[in-house]
Amino acid sequence: MPRKAWRVRTTKTRVSDVTRVFLETGERPDGNIGTFTLLGDPQQLRHVWSTVGPSVLEEWIVSHPCTRPWSWWELEAPEPRRRTGGIGAALHTVLAVEPCLSYQVPVHWVGPDHEVLFGVGPAVNPADPPRHESQAAYLDRLGLLSAAERDYLMTHLGFLQSVGIGDTR
Repeated sequence: MPRKAWRVRTTKTRVSDVTRVFLETGERPDGNIGTFTLLGDPQQLRHVWSTVGPSVLEEWIVSHPCTRPWSWWELEAPEPRRRTGGIGAALHTVLAVEPCLSYQVPVHWVGPDHEVLFGVGPAVNPADPPRHESQAAYLDRLGLLSAAERDYLMTHLGFLQSVGIGDTR
């Protein structure tokens, strides 16, 4: 006689604290096989995120409004963050290498050695390094902020503007 199929529980699925930290930050303790496996298997990471991501995201937004956890950036971000200034080229834009992004911002940049060896550039200028839009600006631009986050942002923007900090554009 065939067995009954497994039922998916309707209650919130729990993950270990180590897995939660990994999903939130991308950091994992040395020797932890569970997070090591997730890091090396994008399909499994997607499965875990699809199962627990909504609750992780909900709790993250309460604690860290106007930002998103690492796994969201890896798996759900619709596009890379826009560059807002600075001098330097992302390595993947000038050499045939796979883009490496963290929080949808390039990790590897052209350095002086690349300019000399490969004739590509410009290299990152330490006096004016590349800059990208903030997480809040990205989420706002794409209409991904909740009403509570928008209120939070406006409250804090008002405070920052009152003390003369931040770009008000």
